[in-house]
Amino acid sequence: EIILGILTRQETANMDEIVISGFSGKFPECENVGEFEEKLYNGVDMVTADGRRWPMGLHGLPRRNGKLKDLSRFDAAFFGVSPKQADTMDPQLRILIENTYEAIIDSGYNPEELRGKKIGVFVGQTANETLDLLGRDPEMLSGYGMSGANRAMTANRISFTFDFRGPSFTIDTACSSSLVAFHLGVSAIQRGEVEAAIVGGVNILLTPHTSLMYNRLNMLSDDGTCRAFDSSGKGYVRSETTGAFFIQKSSVARRVYARVLATGANVDGHKELGITYPIGERQRVLINEVLSRGNVTPSEVTYVEAHGTGTKVGDPQEVNSLHALFCSGVARSSPLFIGSVKSNIGHAEAAAAIGQLSKVILAMERGSIPGNLHFEKPNPDIPGLKDGSMKVVDKNYSWTGGIASINSFGFGGANANAILKYNSKVKQPSAANTGVPKLIVCSGRNEQAVERILRKGMQHIDDDEFLSLLNEVHKINIPGHSNRGFLLAGDQKTSIAETPLKREVWYVFSGMGSQWVGMGRQLLALAPFARGIRKCAAALNTVGVDLMDLIDSDSEATLDVGNSFICIASIQVALVDLLRELGITPDGILGHSAGELACAYADGGFTAEETVLAAHSRGLAIKSCNVKGGAMAAIAGLTWEQVKAKLPSNVYAACHNSKDSVTISGKEEDVKAVVKNFEAEGITARSVNSSGIAFHSPYVSLASPALVESIKKINPVPKPRTKRWISSCVPSHLLEEPWAQMNSAEYHAYNVTSPVLFKEAVDQIPEDSVIVEIAPHALLGGLVKKSVPGAEVLGLAKKDVPDGLKFLLRTLGKLYNAGVALDLRGLYPRVDYPVSRGTPMLSSLVEWDHSTEWQVPLESNMSGKSGVFEQVIDLKKDDMSFLVGHVIDGRILFPATGYLTLVWRAFAKLEGRDYRDLPVVMEDIRIHRATVLTMEGSVKLTVNIFNGTGRFEIVDGESHVVTGRILKMDNETDLVMSTAGGTQPTPSLHHCKINADDVYKELKLRQYEYSGAFRGVKYSDISGKSGCLEWDENWVTFMDTMLQFHIVGNDTRELYLPVRMEKVIINPKKHKECISPNRDVSVYSNKQLSIIRSGGVEIRNLKNNHARKRPIAQGPPKLEQHVFVPYRNSKTMTRSEAVTYALQIVMENSESSAKIKTIEITNNSVFVPYRNSKTMTRSEAVTYALQIVMENSESSAKIKTIEITNNS
Repeated sequence: EIILGILTRQETANMDEIVISGFSGKFPECENVGEFEEKLYNGVDMVTADGRRWPMGLHGLPRRNGKLKDLSRFDAAFFGVSPKQADTMDPQLRILIENTYEAIIDSGYNPEELRGKKIGVFVGQTANETLDLLGRDPEMLSGYGMSGANRAMTANRISFTFDFRGPSFTIDTACSSSLVAFHLGVSAIQRGEVEAAIVGGVNILLTPHTSLMYNRLNMLSDDGTCRAFDSSGKGYVRSETTGAFFIQKSSVARRVYARVLATGANVDGHKELGITYPIGERQRVLINEVLSRGNVTPSEVTYVEAHGTGTKVGDPQEVNSLHALFCSGVARSSPLFIGSVKSNIGHAEAAAAIGQLSKVILAMERGSIPGNLHFEKPNPDIPGLKDGSMKVVDKNYSWTGGIASINSFGFGGANANAILKYNSKVKQPSAANTGVPKLIVCSGRNEQAVERILRKGMQHIDDDEFLSLLNEVHKINIPGHSNRGFLLAGDQKTSIAETPLKREVWYVFSGMGSQWVGMGRQLLALAPFARGIRKCAAALNTVGVDLMDLIDSDSEATLDVGNSFICIASIQVALVDLLRELGITPDGILGHSAGELACAYADGGFTAEETVLAAHSRGLAIKSCNVKGGAMAAIAGLTWEQVKAKLPSNVYAACHNSKDSVTISGKEEDVKAVVKNFEAEGITARSVNSSGIAFHSPYVSLASPALVESIKKINPVPKPRTKRWISSCVPSHLLEEPWAQMNSAEYHAYNVTSPVLFKEAVDQIPEDSVIVEIAPHALLGGLVKKSVPGAEVLGLAKKDVPDGLKFLLRTLGKLYNAGVALDLRGLYPRVDYPVSRGTPMLSSLVEWDHSTEWQVPLESNMSGKSGVFEQVIDLKKDDMSFLVGHVIDGRILFPATGYLTLVWRAFAKLEGRDYRDLPVVMEDIRIHRATVLTMEGSVKLTVNIFNGTGRFEIVDGESHVVTGRILKMDNETDLVMSTAGGTQPTPSLHHCKINADDVYKELKLRQYEYSGAFRGVKYSDISGKSGCLEWDENWVTFMDTMLQFHIVGNDTRELYLPVRMEKVIINPKKHKECISPNRDVSVYSNKQLSIIRSGGVEIRNLKNNHARKRPIAQGPPKLEQHVFVPYRNSKTMTRSEAVTYALQIVMENSESSAKIKTIEITNNSVFVPYRNSKTMTRSEAVTYALQIVMENSESSAKIKTIEITNNS
């Protein structure tokens, strides 16, 4: 009882109810719960006969079983799972991670809200065939298999992925595992051990072995059907299912699918008939205890979702115990309805309860129990089905809900039971229309995902509860969602954008000029805005101003200077309140002129009341100094300094709006004269309506004392301005002044008289910010965009739009698309949680990026004895990325030695050995064509090894790539090549070493562009007969460097590719002995014997074919200088040496790409070295050098082609 967490009735009664608030799953032939629901109610048999897991009828197994559609897909990038881990992760765990996310979303919670919380994870799982299958191939084993396929990780990986901090473990009680997990999750919440829990279950069928064992226990139905409760029932059909449930306390649940009245678990104990024989009496005892704990009488239970496998023993034992408890001596108004989802989807064993719970929830939501399949005639061993006290729901049956019991038992005797009650909250008609169009925002992994959610929202636009759940999910940005979008009710087209990187949000408050008759009137439909206006109106009433009259007035006369200040500030306050309600907090704020009053409010320096009273005081102060007769004008096309240089002393540069926009201020006649002068010079200048006042000039300085006095009364204890408020009135050299650092009366007085340094303030906004202009009419957007061209600039209100409310809502949608999270619930009447029964589910709306196909370790492709092996070559995978270094003639080619290694590894699997310990001999190897690799795609190579003969072939699609024969090396002394005698270089000619850089320069001239691990030749002698290779534990690259070494010894710069090898001997044991402490291995090449040998590898009779080089794109011209340096040597040489030296002179001193098709070399017996102190041209050098060749070479030797490249 301590382990299972059983609580007393009194303890349970005192606790918050526990509810199922979200669920998701995959079922046979169903990608999600929505598809499962559709097929369940349409009576579709989801068990199918096909060979997706293993050949039908294999080992006499039933031909039918239940299978998920696709086990290979998983959105690894979204969950931060590395490709290596994803590829070796148990497919059922990959799917369960996605199910868990979907279940949380379905509950109306964003997974980000739950990170770091004490949430438990309890998963039912029995089979773990992935780890077994991965272990069959020692070569493929890695630590990732343990962290991705170990059963402990099924629960622990969920906790890790979502950062849950509660207990986390995987439960195995055979077929009752997931219902026991459900019981443990409920108990953990009841005990206060966790806040909430994820309960899951998984079962997939990868190998026929488990089925074979069950079949030999006579548990499986030979026709592949679960005929639950039927007279013909004689076993069950195995099936796949994965799923997760999110369970919480009802007080915090936003949705309730079912209330958990009680749960429990027990075990049969010792049984005379054996451990697998079910005992109905022990099940009856458990269910009775669970009813008692939930304060439920047997007559209150109207439906039982039974275990119902369709076995000869199991069905009678279970159903007769149900009859004894729920029917015998119980007054019932109708029969006890029973059913089993196994008749529809098969028996998912450890995940069986996932199907049971899902079916019951759907029945409660729809008010209809889906019908059982394959029920025709009651089992004669179940009397209750004959006397009418029990009834199998064999067709969809209308059900008013109520209480249901879910029963499950395992073949080892572990029993579990749960009692659920439906959500009694009935959906009511939507609240009265508030006049605010519904705005839907959401994000997703791709455009299609976003489009789907938006369209679903529009289908249920009148369901406030559904829309509220959508808002809850998307009020916090979801990392990994690549797209986001919005749709406003009434609009036909969705707006979808790519999710940008995190951006700062800045508020810009406009000043005078943004006022207009009717401003803010339409926005009063928005509750947060209206509340803000009412706050301001109440404050202004204390000074005799009726704000609502000003907003409702249609007369331009009402908008004098004072009233304009008041209305602008009030609307800005209300808009800031609206944005706060939506969850937006700015990273920076700035204002233009009077807009800095609203800055004080957004910064927390003023209350709403103080802000509008300060605006009122500003108007009174300016009026009181009687400064009429002033004027202002806007000048375009000149900089701030240029305008100031052209102004007379009595006209002032008042506003620095942008780099080429300046506003001037002064007496009306003076400003007019300046405007006229500017126009005469062709400079754009126009008058600005300033109500006859020369703002931001010395002419309004008389207003300062009165304004300071008023604001000190309104706000006697000023607060410091925060760093996010960028001043647009105080120049940089005064910013450290005490009054400038405070939201002081002096600051606001200085704002009235000093120039507006708006451009200087805007220049401090980061380039990629989202800038929101807050004003009755957005007029600064163009100016801001000039200074911050990379920013997203959005105005909340405009005076010239047909519907100001829709304009603002669309602007909010654009804000969301710009990356700003919005909590839209404040715009609409609040929904009381939990939502009503029948609110559409969200789990089936989630779409993933399933573009990548991951490994599914099925028996069919993991067997080590099949003789057929597949290898997908994908350069994006870490273990294959080294292949990008094998570039020949501008293309990435799969190395010839890569084919050899594939065959070697496949052969080792057949032998049950690690290839790195298996000596082999390959013969008659023929490479029929090259395999070109690209970074974008992958190539699948199939290795076939034919039993008996050892013949092999490598196939790409239907094309043969390589053929040959492979054998075990019987005699390990087969490496016969000696490093003595003729293989040793002669000191006179070959003592020089060519280092690695020179080797790869030479190879590059021949179009072998090796890089990375393929640059393994450390040095070579000048003849290419001996050298040194690097050993880096990679057989592909090491053997390839042997072929490279062979190329270095060729006296030609033509391009050759290997096409045939008579024999390749690989002896790993011998190889280890040859590796030096510096990880070097000597290499030798004997061209007479046609043998290349290094370490434990020997390649005999390698044949290369000449390959035509691809045309090289013309590069930029180069300026080069070539100087001939004559070779002088006083030593007498043999004819062979003379030829070698002379040809070298030709090749090093000739024009590029020159070709000599035939040279006839006659026989002169005496070599006379040519000595010449004269500097020659290249042409002369070629002539002399060829003469030396012809005079000192063997007769009749012919050189068919010499490619002479350009060396200086």
